[in-house]
Amino acid sequence: MEVLLIALALVLGAGAGFAVEARRRRPQIADAERQAQRILEDAERQAGAQLKEAQVAAREELLAQRTEQERDLADRRAELIKSEERLSATQAQTDLRADEVARREQSIADRETHAKQLQEDLKAAADAELAALEKAAGMTASDGRAALLERVEQE
Repeated sequence: MEVLLIALALVLGAGAGFAVEARRRRPQIADAERQAQRILEDAERQAGAQLKEAQVAAREELLAQRTEQERDLADRRAELIKSEERLSATQAQTDLRADEVARREQSIADRETHAKQLQEDLKAAADAELAALEKAAGMTASDGRAALLERVEQE
């Protein structure tokens, strides 16, 4: 029985030791749990802050790219407008030159018509003068030539 009492005392002493040790470690465990919770919250806060920083950086990069694309687009539009203006100016010059060529062609055609009319008038006047001379001389031009040649030969 003594052994039983010693074993019981030993078990009760060990249980009491564990209970005392558990009670003594309970505040340390609670502190460790609070510290772990604090570390978790800090990590979550830092992760949130890093996420926000990454989002801000992504927005800034997107804005920079958009600005660059808009600048490129504006440059291309300006080049296109300049090209259209040059094309319009060239077209206007071509139209002016075509109008000038058409005007000159019309002027040449008018001059040719006038020259033909003058030639016809001159021929008609020469024919009329020849007819008047033939009438006044009483002979034809070929008769007059023949008579003139005969006179020259005689002289």
